[in-house]
Amino acid sequence: MKMAFHFDLITEHTKLSEFVKDDLILKIEQISNAIARIYFEDEYGSPLEIPSGFSVWDETNELRITPFENSYFLVWSDSYLLTYQGRQIFRLHNTRSWTIECGK
Repeated sequence: MKMAFHFDLITEHTKLSEFVKDDLILKIEQISNAIARIYFEDEYGSPLEIPSGFSVWDETNELRITPFENSYFLVWSDSYLLTYQGRQIFRLHNTRSWTIECGK
């Protein structure tokens, strides 16, 4: 099932949580009106290292994003593909906010 929703970088304090598996939560958090970050927590809200098998791809510039301090930093002007163990989790399309598509 395909779903889509908005992650708005203009609205203050935007945050999204998505369970990747039972004990792993992916979070997307607004840093500013131009930057967001992806990071991970366990079910208790404790920060985690980026799990093996997780990748973020900048589709606009056709390159793999390198994490920094256990986070991936995203800019509003680019579109991204997030994969876990080779399976697409999210595709983020830039529109100053992102439309996030889940599933196939």
